[in-house]
Amino acid sequence: MKFLSSVMRGTSSALSFVASILVMLLILHVSADVVMRGLFNAPIKGTIELVSYFYMIGITFLALAMVERRDAHISVEVVTELLPKRVVHVLIVLATVLAIIVLALMCWRSWIEAMSNFRRGSALIIAGGDQLPVWPSYFMLPIGFGVATLASVYKLLCLLTGKPFEEKLEAASVTVREDIENV
Repeated sequence: MKFLSSVMRGTSSALSFVASILVMLLILHVSADVVMRGLFNAPIKGTIELVSYFYMIGITFLALAMVERRDAHISVEVVTELLPKRVVHVLIVLATVLAIIVLALMCWRSWIEAMSNFRRGSALIIAGGDQLPVWPSYFMLPIGFGVATLASVYKLLCLLTGKPFEEKLEAASVTVREDIENV
């Protein structure tokens, strides 16, 4: 269990770090494009394509495991607050099993798609007739889904053994709860 925990933590942290770098690159790239377009009437070729096919996909899918690890998915607890703790626990276990199944299927299917695009050497033609290879971006999905599946498996094991699994950011969740209560 400790091995799975350390692998899950290390991998999700590394992917989250890559997603953070992609956010910074996106900001720098788009800002440079705006400056170049506004001051010199010379936009950077392929900005929209890079943002769409690399930055946004990486930011979205590489951070999935960190969200699962911190149990930070959006949740609404209207009915579950009225149920006994044991029933809530069973519902969480069932939801986690369902998440594992869905994430694993998405990992498998996106891997097939990534390999297909890799074999074809998928590329886009951008302004000026240049080609931008986009097949590498397809691998971000199975990586993100795969590590999120691993995080969900770890979460399930923790739920079944009674060990804590989440690393909630308490300050952030308290602030959100206070904001909601003040509405």
